[in-house]
Amino acid sequence: MPSGASPPLPAVSAVIINWNTRDHLIECLESLNAREPGTDVEIIVVDNNSPDGSADEVERRYPSSGSFATSGNLMFAGGATRGWPSPAENIL
Repeated sequence: MPSGASPPLPAVSAVIINWNTRDHLIECLESLNAREPGTDVEIIVVDNNSPDGSADEVERRYPSSGSFATSGNLMFAGGATRGWPSPAENIL
């Protein structure tokens, strides 16, 4: 690496577990999508059957994100397990 050059940014998978927090989820996704250019981030959203329309809103605004809507509330551990096998990147 040349002197003064920054190391390459890592490839990261962000797995977001959601239940009934649509507004916070959208803020989180906006923040992730406003990242530094060249930052390689895969975004995976697992929605635990939220009644607030979270899954539909993610699909509408961020169709390229990996999103999974579950048929019931799997809680955090179940949602994380659902999102865990999906990441294609190096760091989770």
